Amino acid sequence: MTGIDWSAEALRRARRVLSGGQKRRLRYLQHDLNTDGPPEVESSSVDLVVCRFSLAHLGDRERFMSQARDWLKPGGIGYVMTFVREKLPPRAAHAGLAEEEIAVLDRRWGSAVRYGLGRAAVVVLRRADLAP
Repeated sequence: MTGIDWSAEALRRARRVLSGGQKRRLRYLQHDLNTDGPPEVESSSVDLVVCRFSLAHLGDRERFMSQARDWLKPGGIGYVMTFVREKLPPRAAHAGLAEEEIAVLDRRWGSAVRYGLGRAAVVVLRRADLAP
């Protein structure tokens, strides 16, 4: 498993949370996903791409989602959890995606299933050209 964040402090905190055998199965990369994808992540090499409350903070979401789709192995899954902007107080609206932005996350993906979670939404994506 690989955790990627642009913040060295966030990565330090993540390393402190886990203990024992879990640490040996994880690697952490400091990388700004607003740039090209990290060179350590190859095309068709990943089983699961998880974006948990982070997609709203990326400048070019469409480019990132295209990269994420490319990273997936056959049968791989994209998982996006985001706050829904319309369900947040105005002072926190920047932390979520608008309904219309969530609705187009499935662009160029084969399937998308959306789940509502109160102020948040989860979208599970699968590539059209990849067999389950």
